[in-house]
Amino acid sequence: MTTAGAACLYTANRTHLAWPAVETLVGMPQQLRTRLSGLLAAWYPAPALAGLFGSAARGDGATDSDIDLLLVRPDDVPSPLDGASTPPAVAWSEQVERLRTAVQAMTGNAAQIYEISLSELIESVRAGDHLAEAWRRELVVLAGPAAWEQLALR
Repeated sequence: MTTAGAACLYTANRTHLAWPAVETLVGMPQQLRTRLSGLLAAWYPAPALAGLFGSAARGDGATDSDIDLLLVRPDDVPSPLDGASTPPAVAWSEQVERLRTAVQAMTGNAAQIYEISLSELIESVRAGDHLAEAWRRELVVLAGPAAWEQLALR
């Protein structure tokens, strides 16, 4: 250990027996993003955009923090919350629930999923909605990067 002002600096001992465990723990945020991206890539209908936000995106969560996810439905997929029972709406709803279960299994944390349509997201961005501004600052895109790049520039 060395000091730099008020900070203590440590050097990793990569020959230590515990190093593989430390490396695994340090890599957990990236592993979560990789696994979620893989799950979302198999969706049909696919999300127009999906990403992490909040403490999971910032990396400052506690052991009891929710995993906050933004899921954006394509406009041609009706909202299951509106009682839509079309095949795309049912498929979407089932995928969301499987994702919620997967996040809980992978992390031990609950998934807080904020789900909206692409049109609703565009309107939120245009209106300067506070949640849309938070997404603009911290969203870690898991699916739909092209859609996000277009929206983030507005």
